Amino acid sequence: MKGRPQWIRSLRLTAGAAIIFCVIVGAFLVLDNFRGRTTRLVDAEALAVLRQSLLDSPKDEAVKESIRQLDHELRVDYFARQRRTRQGAWLLLAGAVVIIASLSLAAGLGASTPLPPAHALPDVARRASQSRWAVAAVGAMLLGAAFGVARRPDLTIPALAVTPPGDAPVVEVPVELRWPRFRGPGGLAIATGQSTPIRFDPGTGEKLAWRVEIPLTGQSSPIVWGNQIFVTGANSSTRQLYSYSLEDGKLLWQANVIGGARAMPENVLADTGYAAPTPATDGKRVVAMFANGDIAAFSFQGAPLWATNLGVPVNIYGHAASPILWDDLVIVQFDQGMDGDGSSFLYALDAGSGKVRWKTPREAPNTWSTPIIIESGGAPQIVSTGSPWIVANNPTDGAEIWKVNLFYGEVVTAPVFANDLVYVASAFAYAAAIRPDGEGDLTESHILWKNDLGLPDIVSPLCDGERLLLCMAGMLTCLNAADGELLWEHDLEGDAWASPTMVGDAIYLPLKDGDLVVFTMKDGYEELARNPMGEALNASIAVAGGNILVRGSDHLFCFREEAP
Repeated sequence: MKGRPQWIRSLRLTAGAAIIFCVIVGAFLVLDNFRGRTTRLVDAEALAVLRQSLLDSPKDEAVKESIRQLDHELRVDYFARQRRTRQGAWLLLAGAVVIIASLSLAAGLGASTPLPPAHALPDVARRASQSRWAVAAVGAMLLGAAFGVARRPDLTIPALAVTPPGDAPVVEVPVELRWPRFRGPGGLAIATGQSTPIRFDPGTGEKLAWRVEIPLTGQSSPIVWGNQIFVTGANSSTRQLYSYSLEDGKLLWQANVIGGARAMPENVLADTGYAAPTPATDGKRVVAMFANGDIAAFSFQGAPLWATNLGVPVNIYGHAASPILWDDLVIVQFDQGMDGDGSSFLYALDAGSGKVRWKTPREAPNTWSTPIIIESGGAPQIVSTGSPWIVANNPTDGAEIWKVNLFYGEVVTAPVFANDLVYVASAFAYAAAIRPDGEGDLTESHILWKNDLGLPDIVSPLCDGERLLLCMAGMLTCLNAADGELLWEHDLEGDAWASPTMVGDAIYLPLKDGDLVVFTMKDGYEELARNPMGEALNASIAVAGGNILVRGSDHLFCFREEAP
């Protein structure tokens, strides 16, 4: 066959180029690993010296800051080196494929290769020249691919734990200083045993302990553990977690989510934004999530522990469901896409490493609801809402326990739990009380009551055991928790997107226009105060140690009875 020797030569040259390419990549990886070990050794020694200095001078703030900075740099370098290693591995695999394919084809063509006749030598020379150009082109493509992979933003950071799971001890704090997730303990939005101010005004300074400006905007609510407040902010290019002092509002640290998906969803509304999910903590670490599917864990000192990406969600408004922690798991309700397209999942990530422990498919389109974890019959259940199913899953393995077909349309509201019942409500569907003590489809057997009064579209319900409070566009509806009968209604004359929080008998509800309304619902609606914050309010409040924490469009406010 004419030209066969030239093709053999080209294939062999291609294999040779691929071998050289692999050698270069391999050498780079070895050199990078050697340099990394040397750097880590030097930095580790420096860190040990700093830690010894801190033992000698435990109140030296300069030493503490040096430790934090060096520890942060070590972790950033670790993640960067892991990305380079992963990219190099893919390049080596690609080079190996080229080598094997080229040599195999060359061997096949060389099985019986006739010598070219003399009159064909000029043609052979021409083909040889073409082959050399072809090899050069292949080499350029390989180098281009290498450069492209090296420059390509990561779509996913592997869940790599810097601190081994379980190594970090729980920071022990009093119960009243724990507001660890969206809507507080259990997601119930109820604080007990605390005395909080009813009337306050940042304009006059009444009951204002402090006010700070948050660097980046977000709709996420603050959480609290001990003296630390955590809240997130983000824009189209940056995602950050902040820690403030509960005592005086001082910014203790801010941390960037490194890597992850650089892309953002195309249809993120300003009202949802890039930082709608509320962070969560288990007393060991803080987990934050953002609109592009990035989720990351940090230590209480702001050091990155792990980061991963669940994929940029196909979501018409932007992802808003908040992560929650249970035992050693991070639970994420990741609903997206259209009903039946198989893109929605309930995830359980290892809290110590970020690796997926299990994920369960969900028959739900994009929703914005955050699940809760309840206990029924002595066993835990993850209860989540979606369209059309309210579902309970086993947190240990993700297996479905029961489900109820009740909702349709867009689901935003979260469930609540009281009286051993799950209470749910969503616009254009129903408000209902569900007994969670069965298995399988409980639609026909375990709905205690349902009605279509005062159905909320965004604001999650609140139940004090006797009454179920709903809010639709500023219209309050109070139902009897036992049978769903209407008790009273009241127009707040202002729209609400945040969800209500109860402290004692007082209920705090932020309004979009900037007023924070305080009222009771025991004997009908009784307004106690209408406190102007001076900026839009879309986030739910947090309560800790007698402090009311309010996130506005620009600032984080803290109010307490004994404020100066």
